[in-house]
Amino acid sequence: MSEAKRCADCVHCAAISAWQLAQSLLRDLAWMKSTQADNVLLAAVPKMPADVLPELVSAISSRAWKRQGRIQGLLDCLSHKNPDVQFIAAEGLARSGNHQGNSVLLAAIDYQTNANYRQRAVLALGESGDERALEKLLQLAEESGHFLQDVAIEAIGHLGQSPQAEHILQVIKRPLKAEYISAELVKRALNRSEEHTSE
Repeated sequence: MSEAKRCADCVHCAAISAWQLAQSLLRDLAWMKSTQADNVLLAAVPKMPADVLPELVSAISSRAWKRQGRIQGLLDCLSHKNPDVQFIAAEGLARSGNHQGNSVLLAAIDYQTNANYRQRAVLALGESGDERALEKLLQLAEESGHFLQDVAIEAIGHLGQSPQAEHILQVIKRPLKAEYISAELVKRALNRSEEHTSE
């Protein structure tokens, strides 16, 4: 089935409220090369029922991150009443280098009850390249035994391309002597950071 046909099918499903069929097409739309998929997904945001919306926002997020797709749907969902939808939108924006949802991610680190979301928030902040998140990431990275410590170290590695790269490298290297740090994880973070500083 062609990409144009899949897009048309999804539009038709939304028009007749065939949500289960539309939902089955979301994964295809997320990976399509055609930019038409962006328009279809954006148009579906106000029409999708609440239980399907998180999956739709995930598809838009995947396109924004891996296909350089449109982010308007993610921006629109930052103010959605469903906190899961807000989070997925903020995560997608951050991974695409957009900082407009970072306040949602910072709040998730402290207040989200879902541990997986908290870890994803830390990593997304690192991938966002937003130096304003550095203070929070450093705090987590230096807190011995914190369950977010390892992911914070990895997230700081993503920030290694910033003007503070030299300081960031020192902060990552400092805990290497501690037994509770995963050496392999730190090595990955350092490698990523050092690659950026050598460019």
